[in-house]
Amino acid sequence: MLRNCNKIPLERFKKELGINTLFQMELFVDGDNANKIFEIIQKNNNRFKRALYEMLLGRYNNDLYGKENVSPKTKYVTAIKFKKRGNANLRIYCIEIFKDLTPNYKRIIMVDSYHKKTNKIDKKLKNFIENIGTYEYTFE
Repeated sequence: MLRNCNKIPLERFKKELGINTLFQMELFVDGDNANKIFEIIQKNNNRFKRALYEMLLGRYNNDLYGKENVSPKTKYVTAIKFKKRGNANLRIYCIEIFKDLTPNYKRIIMVDSYHKKTNKIDKKLKNFIENIGTYEYTFE
């Protein structure tokens, strides 16, 4: 089943930070989880901006934004990582979609959030990440 996602405009952010690169990225948010994701972004705005900066440059920074390869099903699953506060290690899990015909171009969809409680990937989290890896989206 195809899921809906909404595009997030990035032009103002790119202009504000003076980002001009050959790498192109579009950012989307899952339609069903948008409110929850935007609430997390609002509470962690500075950290999100730092992660977004890395994403726009096409880089991975394990402290901010990185791949979550826990199985072959999660090849294109990534996570925006927020600092550990108390007991919560909050993540926004994403899917990266690359266009074969356009080099240096990808779409990133922020899919869902998760409060990771340990440094390890337990069975529950692995199932959660693998499930995200199976999602397919329509783009408007």
